[in-house]
Amino acid sequence: MQNPLERRKSRRRPILESFSVFVVIPDKVPYRLPVRDLSDLGIGFLLDPEGSTGELASVHVGESLDISLYLNQTLHVPLRVEIARILQSEESGPRVAGARISEPYSPGYRAFVSFVQLLDALADLHE
Repeated sequence: MQNPLERRKSRRRPILESFSVFVVIPDKVPYRLPVRDLSDLGIGFLLDPEGSTGELASVHVGESLDISLYLNQTLHVPLRVEIARILQSEESGPRVAGARISEPYSPGYRAFVSFVQLLDALADLHE
């Protein structure tokens, strides 16, 4: 049964600590944004990582962005996403963006789904 607080229509996968997964928004900021979780249809990532200076303050719900999902330091998957929600857990804490993949037939999305399936297979091995 799906958690009633879960808004996504597919299961979230927390990122394994052993991966160096992060997002870069090439048109907005040159630095790494930590990924919080992945699902078949979307991604959650920090908008205000430690050391940022507010460059992403203008990101808003409904905005479409081209992002690069880095699986390690050099290997990345290009994705087009739409910001579905922005949450802030504490008044001065970092914001977390929830984004859905907006081009589900792109080569980048196919690579993304393969990575999510790999995460599932690895999780199954360690249960």
